[in-house]
Amino acid sequence: MAHKAELALAKKSAVSSVANVMALLTLKECGQAIPEDLDKGLKHFHDCLNKFTGKSGQPQFNWKQELDCFVGCWTKLASNSSENIPDTEMTFEQLGERVSTQLQNGGYPDVISANTARGKSGRVRERKPRKDKEAAETTEQPVAEAVQEEPTPAEEPAVVEEPTHTIV
Repeated sequence: MAHKAELALAKKSAVSSVANVMALLTLKECGQAIPEDLDKGLKHFHDCLNKFTGKSGQPQFNWKQELDCFVGCWTKLASNSSENIPDTEMTFEQLGERVSTQLQNGGYPDVISANTARGKSGRVRERKPRKDKEAAETTEQPVAEAVQEEPTPAEEPAVVEEPTHTIV
């Protein structure tokens, strides 16, 4: 029974390590300040995630290769590897500890605004409302009221056509 409890604790610790990095990446993307040394370590995970999900700007990518890279990268984090994160002086273990501490002591608000995005310059900019076909279809259009004219004896009654668009 003790082994089962240890295994469950190890699994929870691994998931927490991954979730903490994802949380800090999310806070950063929503305009919250992240210490520069953590930012360098987080960049590796951000890039790895973007490559795997096809958001790296490349027109094509080898998803199997990126999956292997993704799993390897996050496994090192979850297992507290003493190996350095590429292009940094920080180990995976150090990053995991620092991320956890930063989330606990960073003073981040409980509620953040997801309506911001970073431009290429790194500055936070407001997102513009979406203008797509769906938004145009759901916008209420004024409907002209049908006016019924009195028919004259020589004419057929006027036919009023119903609008062809759907009003939501």
